[in-house]
Amino acid sequence: MKSHGFLVDWIETYLKNHDLIARQIEKIERQQGKFDLIVHHKTGKIKIVVVKEILDNFESIIKEFGEEEPNTEHILVILNNKENIHKLVEKWSILYPRKNLAVYFVNPFSKTDTKWVIYPHTHDRITEKPSLKPGLESLSLNVEEITVQELEKLI
Repeated sequence: MKSHGFLVDWIETYLKNHDLIARQIEKIERQQGKFDLIVHHKTGKIKIVVVKEILDNFESIIKEFGEEEPNTEHILVILNNKENIHKLVEKWSILYPRKNLAVYFVNPFSKTDTKWVIYPHTHDRITEKPSLKPGLESLSLNVEEITVQELEKLI
């Protein structure tokens, strides 16, 4: 799918722009294997990025990330839509224990914000279980929803 390559380009550009002032990124490696990007910082910190338009198998994604390491952040980039939010809530129990996981819900063509980010470990500590899904749905309202098919038409 061309949407996957587009989203990898988009998140790479976002991460570079986010680093314009701090200038901590040393290099970004594009991967063809299980990771899409590996971002190396001058401080030794590493960000491992996986782009999945549709969440179909959280278990395999978490397995791909492997064991958590202190200087490593795992970033999962997915499209902002109700289906992905539902799947995130459904698999919450395997996500929130991971202290270094960030999930970016994105729509590069949104007229409002283009992304929102959640850190499941932190979010789990400050929210009550019954309010998880409504809370995430509320957060998602700042970014317009988009499906893979809609994204494919736009690129």
